[in-house]
Amino acid sequence: MKALFRSAQYDQEGAVAVLVALLVPVIFGMVALVFDLSRGWENRRLLQNCSDAAALAAARELPNAVLAETMARTYLANCLETTEVLAASVDTLIDRNGDGLPDAVEVISYRTMPFTFARILGSDEGNIAARALAGTIQPDDYWGLEPFGVQVDPDPCGGGLGDYSINGVPIVLGATYTIKYAASNNDVPGNFQPLALGGRGGNVYKNNVTYGYQGWVGTCDMVTTETGNKVGPTIQGLDDRLVPPECDETTPRWSECPWVILVALVPPLPNGRDEVQVLTFAFFVVEEYQSTGNQLAEITGRLIDTTNRYLLSGEYRGEDACDPTLGLPCGLRLLE
Repeated sequence: MKALFRSAQYDQEGAVAVLVALLVPVIFGMVALVFDLSRGWENRRLLQNCSDAAALAAARELPNAVLAETMARTYLANCLETTEVLAASVDTLIDRNGDGLPDAVEVISYRTMPFTFARILGSDEGNIAARALAGTIQPDDYWGLEPFGVQVDPDPCGGGLGDYSINGVPIVLGATYTIKYAASNNDVPGNFQPLALGGRGGNVYKNNVTYGYQGWVGTCDMVTTETGNKVGPTIQGLDDRLVPPECDETTPRWSECPWVILVALVPPLPNGRDEVQVLTFAFFVVEEYQSTGNQLAEITGRLIDTTNRYLLSGEYRGEDACDPTLGLPCGLRLLE
């Protein structure tokens, strides 16, 4: 009986040894797969970041296909140290709106990654690829609108700046305009031009002057007018916003310049509080604001030409390719 028991025990131990011997390659294979896959995912993430940056940088140069391709390759070259890009394809001839000009850039980058543990399974290396598509868009909604509605002659919403006029005179980019009237101004067209965005009252209005309205406003949206001259909130808000040094539309990265603000174009405003439609948007550089007692709170400056200038990410949203004829700044975004 003892001999039979020992024989069975030895048989079990032998079976375990065989099973372990069979599982060792599987275990090592799983370790190799997990380790090299994790390295592959990390390298692909770095390669994707590189392709995204290259595509966005190239899109900024559109519709010049030569400059776009040069910029994309420059960005890809800068990634060599971290991602070891071995090959790349740049296509700058993507025309989404059929106007004959490229408005999107596709960047495809490749890398061969040597394996470590996977060599146990007979695989020495693998290929990693990343693709990015970036292009210009025409914003439909903006974030950070200043609480001023510049009154223009009635016209349908959704046009470009060249479609609107003030007192019968077409809007001229670079010309001086008033975006906030004072009580002493005899040309006040029925309203001082402030808007109530996200709430009513002086504190809400002042914060909107300082920081821009922290919400989305789109073309053809309805907004509420703000009553009163709002001298104190206007001046205090601008004092908090327009900190030195001064800048204008020639400043690098002008969309970060606090003196350049986004305003709405609206039809003639009624007296008192009412709703009004946003016709379109314009970018305005503040040149002068003043206050004397409780009479003046007037803001003057210039509507600026935003052709070939781009908004920073997060300040807009939209899907359609940018239409430069509208006179509004294009947005840049990753499309895929």
